Amino acid sequence: MREVSEASFQKFCVLYAHHFDLSHAETYHALPEKLRLHLKELPYRTIVKPLVCQDRCSGLSWEFLSRRYSLPIRTIRDLAGCCS
Repeated sequence: MREVSEASFQKFCVLYAHHFDLSHAETYHALPEKLRLHLKELPYRTIVKPLVCQDRCSGLSWEFLSRRYSLPIRTIRDLAGCCS
């Protein structure tokens, strides 16, 4: 896996929280502390999987998703199995 910056990780945590209606916070630091602590324990792929699926179902390309999530295309395809 390519290195994921802390800023990217935090952005995807916020999007994950929105996706599952866990919080409507606009920034990582505005997320409830318990949620932030929980998300820090999750693997990166767990956090981005529902986001990858949503983006792929919206028609975004494998290449674009690979760049957006800093993951190889093969990994993106595995994560987006719901929308292949």
